[in-house]
Amino acid sequence: MIAFFERRDATGAWMPVECNPRFDSWSGLYGWIADVRNSSEIGPLVPRRGMPVDATEGARKAFEEYSDLYGVTWYQLTELTGADYTETVFDRGEKRTLSLRDFLGESYFGSLEELEEAGVERIIFAFDG
Repeated sequence: MIAFFERRDATGAWMPVECNPRFDSWSGLYGWIADVRNSSEIGPLVPRRGMPVDATEGARKAFEEYSDLYGVTWYQLTELTGADYTETVFDRGEKRTLSLRDFLGESYFGSLEELEEAGVERIIFAFDG
């Protein structure tokens, strides 16, 4: 998975944000974010949106450079921080019912805090391989 972190500058244009959040449950996150490798069959939060037309140059170049990228989508950070993580989901891979919070794992929420602290407003996700 490749992720691009962006925020708006003073003129309203998107600019890249350097940060490196660590998610410990990427495979579950893939399905929830973009319905990719979704063996748990949980998600996605919203249907895939593709590459935003106003994506930063770095994101656009990476997308052009890697011809095997798929499942491209993006989220405003507020969509991720505002989701209902108390929702009960059934993980078909593990065959158990649990909260979305438990499914994604606590480090996911630490990563969201890290993104907020870095000033990230939008995340573009793409998958390879």
